[in-house]
Amino acid sequence: MSKTRTKTIGDAILWAAAILSSALVDAPVVLTLIILPALAVCSLVLFRGRADKSEK
Repeated sequence: MSKTRTKTIGDAILWAAAILSSALVDAPVVLTLIILPALAVCSLVLFRGRADKSEK
């Protein structure tokens, strides 16, 4: 498995754990439904841009 793919899978697991843990500890709805998913999307978009540059 490539290093880039491993990093992406690791990031996805960490973000899923963050979202699930915030739901389990009854974090505010704004945090659980808006901020954490928005940060996850930003992280994946930014990482995809870095991955494209490193593969060239």
